[in-house]
Amino acid sequence: MPQSNSSVINPNFGRPIFSWQMSEYNQYERGTYWYLIMGVVCLGLIIYAVLTANFLFALIILLFAFIIVLREFYAPAKITFAITDSGIAVGEQFYPFKSLSKFYIIYEPPMSKFLYFNFKTLSPPLSIFLDEQNPITIREYLLKYMDEDLEKEDEHVTDTLNRLFKL
Repeated sequence: MPQSNSSVINPNFGRPIFSWQMSEYNQYERGTYWYLIMGVVCLGLIIYAVLTANFLFALIILLFAFIIVLREFYAPAKITFAITDSGIAVGEQFYPFKSLSKFYIIYEPPMSKFLYFNFKTLSPPLSIFLDEQNPITIREYLLKYMDEDLEKEDEHVTDTLNRLFKL
């Protein structure tokens, strides 16, 4: 029997088969050394940007640092994800199955537990954290609507970088 973890989704998105709540982003524990190292790296990049007269790059680095520090003070929002009988819903966004080309699952607990969706358009893959969901039942259900990309064996590079650098 499919799992449902008490999530309310828009009824126009279809009947939910699987649903769960996930954090908007991972909030990592960062120590003093992490902040020192990142501060030195950011300062070095800003000095380089100023020396090369690339002020836009310096502004981007400053904004990046500001956002990372700001995220420390706010808890990530909970987003409802659902696989319905007509597509997938991520919060208030809905993607019908016809807009998705393939999916793949990278399940190597405890580090990687992701469900990825590729779009038919030129969009980056949609990464969904599986949390405590059973990847086998989700896979079996999704195979009814789209193909699985069996060539993918590793998590997306952005998820790896976020985990390694605690972003």
